[in-house]
Amino acid sequence: MKKGIIKACEWIFGVGCVIVIFLSVLSTIAFIVAFFTAAETTTTLTAFLNATAIPTIALITVILCFFGMLKMYVNGEQAFTIDSGEE
Repeated sequence: MKKGIIKACEWIFGVGCVIVIFLSVLSTIAFIVAFFTAAETTTTLTAFLNATAIPTIALITVILCFFGMLKMYVNGEQAFTIDSGEE
């Protein structure tokens, strides 16, 4: 059961990261296209990206961080420690 949870979290985190990176590149390309287009199109496109796309990407990223942290917790890894491993 433990290994199944770890594998599922790894898969969700990995696939989700690919999706988030793809969406981020898409929004970057949209901003570059908006830079070179007419004023009305630029306003509409950037308003859409700022109101919808970017908050959605941020929300997906937060959810993915949860799965990454859950995987580390179930696996027994220590995510945020000050210990450098040197004794």
